[in-house]
Amino acid sequence: TNLEAAIGLAQLEKIKIHIRNRLRIARSYFEELKNVESLILPVEKKYAKSVYWMFNATFKDYVKLDRDSVLRRLYKYGIDARYVPYPLNTLPPYRKIARGKKFPIAKKIFSRTNSLPTHENLTQSDIKYICNKLKHILQQ
Repeated sequence: TNLEAAIGLAQLEKIKIHIRNRLRIARSYFEELKNVESLILPVEKKYAKSVYWMFNATFKDYVKLDRDSVLRRLYKYGIDARYVPYPLNTLPPYRKIARGKKFPIAKKIFSRTNSLPTHENLTQSDIKYICNKLKHILQQ
């Protein structure tokens, strides 16, 4: 609709501010979580730049907790972490194409990855709290 287009254009005018905030949040997560051996953090390649719409943390194989257990525990601390998007082969438009094929890597990543909060109003204190609680959960 015209209204949605107008809202989208208004948001686009602020895109640099939004990206700058997401990058600030990502830098803070990287700093707080860099020494957590049980996590795999996002990796940027030379040919691509992320704006960190999502900040995903994947649990290494030896972590006994799965994504859902970690999400529930974070939620108890008031932290609204989320699933990563579902693997494409599980979505209705692609099921027919994917029928009979296995996608073990997509399945594994989906089951072992959480997306940490990236709302641009997060403060450094908020991020430190989120990371401290995540570290605590992973040590249990």
